[in-house]
Amino acid sequence: MFKIFILLFSVHFFASAEFHDSAQIPEIAQREYIYTDSTRHQYVQTYGVYTCLAVVFYSESTQTGVLAHIDSATKLPEAVSEIAKLFKGDSYSVRIYGGQAPYYLESRVVETLENFGIEVSDIVRNTSRQAINIVLELKTGEVFEYDEMHSSTNYKIRQAKVDRLKFSKRLYRHQDSSIGGDIVMIDNSTSAFDLSGFLLP
Repeated sequence: MFKIFILLFSVHFFASAEFHDSAQIPEIAQREYIYTDSTRHQYVQTYGVYTCLAVVFYSESTQTGVLAHIDSATKLPEAVSEIAKLFKGDSYSVRIYGGQAPYYLESRVVETLENFGIEVSDIVRNTSRQAINIVLELKTGEVFEYDEMHSSTNYKIRQAKVDRLKFSKRLYRHQDSSIGGDIVMIDNSTSAFDLSGFLLP
């Protein structure tokens, strides 16, 4: 049985660093992940983590990481298998952030990881009763909580990513991943005001 350290402070345990949200930082949507390294991105982030989980895979030696936003509908064995293959031959750590009591999704994710022989080093639960936003720094592997101020995802792409959740339970790969990403099908039949520079509720 692997040892897992569960920390119950959501805000106070995150690494402390000077961080300013930017519209140039890739945003990971629900049921999506990014695979990248410090030569491509300084930071990657995901927002609105409440009952969902942000799962971080990080290789210190290559400064390569995955930030995944997993929900209860995610096909976990397929998702973990796909991500684990990206780190084949590398040593890496896995940390989990978010979730709400009674932590069913957390238990499922940990069990799935264990089935693949992957140890979880830390779990930081969200006890704040509100959604949190998570950023991964690729050079250091540190994880921060941040205030969402600028969106790097325009309205049509954001809506397309929400719409695709209805049709598949797979974990999609973000378009800015270093090995390429999944195509985001945008519906151009309706006009939409581009709110990419604004914070949406």
